[in-house]
Amino acid sequence: MEKKEKYGYLSIAAMFITNCVCDYLFIKVFDMGIYGLGLATNVSNWVSLICASLYFIFGKASFRIDFKSVNIRDLLDIFKCGFPPAGTQLMIALRGFLLNNIIMSFAGEDGMAAFSAIGSFGAVYWAVPAGMTSAMVSLASIYTGEKDKKAVELLLRIYLRRAVLCVLGASLFLSALSYPLTNMYFHDPSSYVYKMTLLGFILFPLSSPASTIIVGMRDLWRCMDYMKAVNVIVVGDGIAAVILFSYIFASLWGMPGIWIAQVVGCFSLVGVIYLMACMRQRALVKDISGLCCFPEDFGVDDSHRLTISVHSMEEVINISELVMKFCKEQGIDNLTSNRAGLCVEELASNIVKHGFTGKANSVVDISVVKSPEELIIKFKDNCKLFNPEQIDAIFVPDDPTRNAGIRIVRKVCKSMEYITLLGLNVLTIKM
Repeated sequence: MEKKEKYGYLSIAAMFITNCVCDYLFIKVFDMGIYGLGLATNVSNWVSLICASLYFIFGKASFRIDFKSVNIRDLLDIFKCGFPPAGTQLMIALRGFLLNNIIMSFAGEDGMAAFSAIGSFGAVYWAVPAGMTSAMVSLASIYTGEKDKKAVELLLRIYLRRAVLCVLGASLFLSALSYPLTNMYFHDPSSYVYKMTLLGFILFPLSSPASTIIVGMRDLWRCMDYMKAVNVIVVGDGIAAVILFSYIFASLWGMPGIWIAQVVGCFSLVGVIYLMACMRQRALVKDISGLCCFPEDFGVDDSHRLTISVHSMEEVINISELVMKFCKEQGIDNLTSNRAGLCVEELASNIVKHGFTGKANSVVDISVVKSPEELIIKFKDNCKLFNPEQIDAIFVPDDPTRNAGIRIVRKVCKSMEYITLLGLNVLTIKM
């Protein structure tokens, strides 16, 4: 549904409005207290789900469930791939339970009220880091699929420099708003709960830059299949680091120690991540490549990679010859080389013809990679949605000449996978 933005915006707006209305009704009108607060959140989530489902109920989307096609190995791979973010949420839930007990033991109900106020504002804190890390893992998955070491290194460099800097700016901005944010919840500056909430709004956002690094490295290493370190991060980020420092600092300073622990815990885990990278490399890490922790067999030499950018139909004309020449230089047989040239020329011309519809700066980036196992051809473009895997929907049964080129491509390639990601169409062909 990535390119169906209106359904996404409708879903978010419906959730927000429903939550506000239900909070007022359940708490003010029906006097349901905390139960009403929780019920309002549940109702708003169900309304949001229903709004998102409208695309499947009334739109042109269709899906089919085929239990015969279920592959147990695929399910295990899905669990392995999906555990880090899911495990993080499980750890965060457990962390909340333990942290509540620490706060009640060392800061009492006022400390709990202050922490709850910060927690209710948490979605705003994590909005920017969540967007950064989402883009990070999405692009990392593409570049690791292409075995493009330089692209992965560049991605991490940009992430650590620009994304973390953006998050730091957002954190400092929220800290600067600590007084008006505190006054949204409490109004007596002399009270303990007011002072602790104010301190929380000042300090808590400062953990966001470190947390952004943590989650970004977790997701990058997940793409590198460095799962031992990933699971250490899951447990450390979710529970270990914060709980350890919260218990120590709260016993010394009470509620201020809780806020300091949030920051110290995150930055200490960044240090642990660096140490794990050094252990992986068996040496001190001094550059971005070392932080990436590439597997030994990751990537291909530049001599085994062909990269082409297409901006117009004129540039498509000689593209098949370039691909066939590259394939033959890699020792690929004539039949596969000719098929690869045909695939690239046919799909590139199709994307330019149907996708370059007056949009400025339209481009198709094509990479051809010869790995030891197979030939991988990847197309990335910023044009409108075009999905060759679903092209059957526009085939005309009584006119076999329609889309003949794409028919041929699908017959000669081993696999064809398409996704739309961050506004890009990404098509991967393996031969």
